[in-house]
Order: sequence, then C-alpha cells, then structure tokens
Amino acid sequence: MYFEGAEKKLEIYLRPECQVNLRQLGRDYWQQMVESVNAQILSSISNESCDAFLLSESSLFVYESTFTMITCGTTQLVRAAELFLQKFSSDQVEAVFYERKNEIFGHYQPSHFFDDVEVLKKYVDGKAYRFGEESEHHIYLFATNSKFKPKASDCTQEVLMNGLQGPARDIFLSNKKMSGEELRERIGLSSILDGYIVDDFVFQPCGYSLNALKDDYYVTIHVTPEAVGSYISFETNAAPQEVRKNWLETLLSVFKPKSFDIFVFDESHGDRLALDTYVQKSQYRADLECGFKVQFNSFFQPQPEAEAAFEYK
Repeated sequence: MYFEGAEKKLEIYLRPECQVNLRQLGRDYWQQMVESVNAQILSSISNESCDAFLLSESSLFVYESTFTMITCGTTQLVRAAELFLQKFSSDQVEAVFYERKNEIFGHYQPSHFFDDVEVLKKYVDGKAYRFGEESEHHIYLFATNSKFKPKASDCTQEVLMNGLQGPARDIFLSNKKMSGEELRERIGLSSILDGYIVDDFVFQPCGYSLNALKDDYYVTIHVTPEAVGSYISFETNAAPQEVRKNWLETLLSVFKPKSFDIFVFDESHGDRLALDTYVQKSQYRADLECGFKVQFNSFFQPQPEAEAAFEYK
C-alpha cells in the first residue's frame, strides 16, 4: 500500500451579512470536521487573522468568514463539506470551491471527483471543470455559480511537484530524527518563511508537513518523499506576484522535481512563466462566474538520457 500525497481541497466563504465568526465555533467543532474525513489535528497556531491547524493528513485554515481545508491520503474531504453545508444554509454560504488533483494511486480512493460533486450539488449549485488533459497531470474543480466577487488581494498559488530529486530527497529518506527547525534549515526552506510563525511536523519513518502564518497570509507545505509516488505540495495566499515567483524559484532549487504544476486563483491571468531548466507542457484557463480567474500550468524537466526502470520490492 502506498501513500497518496496528492490532495483534495475545500474552501467555503460565508456571506458577511450572516454575521457568523467561524473562529468562534471553537476547536471542538473543527476537530469534529477533521475527524469526519478520517484525519486528526496534530497541533495549531493562531494570529489576529487566522487559526491554522496542522493535520495528520495536511492542513486547515480558519478565518472569520472563510475556511480552507486540505487533505491527502484516502481521506473523504467531501464529508466535511456536507457536514458544514448541513449546519449553514445556502442563504448563508457565498461561495464553495472543491478541488481534486489527479491521484497517483486513484484506485485506492473511496470516491471519484464526480461522486463528490453529486454530494455537493445536494446543497449548492455549481459547475465542474477539468484543468489539464485527463491522461496527464490535471486538476478537477467544482465552483458555485454565485455572484461572489473576491477581493483584489484574494489570490492563491499552489505548486504541486512530482518526482523529488537531489539532496532534499536523501535528507527526507535518511531516517535520521530531526526537529522541524533543523529540517527547514538543512533543505533551505527558512528563507521563504522570514517573519512567519511556523508550525511543522516531521513524520516517522518519513514525511513532513508545515503551516506558517503572517498577518492575513498563510503558507503550507507537505512532503511525501517515498521512492514510489514522491510528491510535494506548496500553497500560499501571499502576494504580490513577484513574491510568489521568487518563492517558486526557491522551491524548485530545494526539491528539484521532475515535473510540477501551478494552479492559481487570482483577479487576473498572470504572465507566462519562463524557467531555465523546465519546459511548459500545457496551460489552461477559466473565468469563473464568481469572479476568480483560474490558471493551470504544467511543466516538466527534459530527460537527457534513459533511466533504469523502477523495480518494485
């Protein structure tokens, strides 16, 4: 059995006029939400804007009127969506986004994206999209048809990397016990977290998760370094675009993935990326009815020579 690093993501916005502060629902409520998808809260950090929970399978970020929940493995994230939408009526919900990256071991998943969409449509009206070719890297997205208009500063970038290479891979698979701080220093992640409060966890025998907060911004990183299905995800809502591009360059230098995808929610489609050692394979866009412009870009590193076939043991 192999661990599925590719994640599912749920983001829900409440209408301001419903006057509900999600942070005041309390830890017990969010613990129930997390347990509903077969995960656990490991630890948490907070600042004036957000409560960030590090999970046994990824992360949860709770703001006053919106939350973002990300889970990996064989979790059923749609259960959390259903639990939340049973508590809050459609009149209180402004927008719902549900996302699934193509899984490496999809045959182990208890449901498919379209099964999850059928559940969501019992509570909200929306459209389903696919970014990328079905036979290659792609992301499924369900988004409500509401006339919600995001703030200009409301932008999210996901960098989803496959094929961990280089020194970082050896560090993650070394089985050496180390603190999160030591791991961050050794692989070179500390430079992008200056000024952030950090909460991270080093899994045994391997694996790593990190949440970080600074003002309204969050950063989350999850590493599945196993030889079969190695996968790294990075997500942030930090702006501006120049910052995100600098962070992308740092991530690529640290993890040296064989391929990666970028999924961006923004108010405008950004410029085409030019990277020295990677080739862009595909680019997909959509203008959602709720105001977000979404862009998916897929990159790969050309293979200079034949590699040995992987032998399963």
